[in-house]
Amino acid sequence: MYINNVYIWCYFFLGLIGMAIGQFMNWGNIRLAHHKKVFCGEFFRQYVPNQKLNLFLIFSTMALYVLTLYLFGLKIVTIKYLLLIPLLISVFTIDFKEHIIPDRLILTLFELGMIFSVMEGFDSLNVFTDRLIGMAIGFSIFAIIIFLGNLITKKESMGYGDIKLMAALGLLFGRIEILMIVIISFLIAAIVSIVLLLIRKKKISGYIAFGPYISIASFVVMFVPTTKLMFILLKMFTFGSYSI
Repeated sequence: MYINNVYIWCYFFLGLIGMAIGQFMNWGNIRLAHHKKVFCGEFFRQYVPNQKLNLFLIFSTMALYVLTLYLFGLKIVTIKYLLLIPLLISVFTIDFKEHIIPDRLILTLFELGMIFSVMEGFDSLNVFTDRLIGMAIGFSIFAIIIFLGNLITKKESMGYGDIKLMAALGLLFGRIEILMIVIISFLIAAIVSIVLLLIRKKKISGYIAFGPYISIASFVVMFVPTTKLMFILLKMFTFGSYSI
């Protein structure tokens, strides 16, 4: 039996792999947050005998893995997203809890970005150029925003890890997609901040852990077609007056 031209057992086995990776990420997130090695002997001596299931990581990774296979099939972009998904979830989890984005995590994203930029741009220099422009755009926009924010508030309102993260994602996605990630992440942050302010759970002058919003925006850009996203965003910013 096939689902979207992919044999059903592929979904089953990929889901199991996603669950295993999700549980391993529980260990990885702890180690990365404290700037320690992930692949080491302590994993078998300390973590495995005392591990507790992290259902959020297990089922979120599994669901995203299955969704990726369903939407994209057996392609290079599928491999890229399967590698990217656990890293984005780690960014979400670690920045949400610790308010940091580990350099090792960002460096891994850069490495993936360079590898897939070369692979996807092998037949076309335009694709590789697009990825480099995306990296420059992601870095520049957040560098300007953070600089102005720190200048106005006289304190660090966002972390510099966000700048490096956006540069890495720009290398992975390209110029159009990184612009969408910027816009969507700020829209989500604005909505969440308004809700938290209304229920008095957050101060206006508080530090913003922006990694979770960037991660969510990245997932939106990954799974929603670019043309549909552009249409929705244009509809929003023109108050519904835009039409094809």
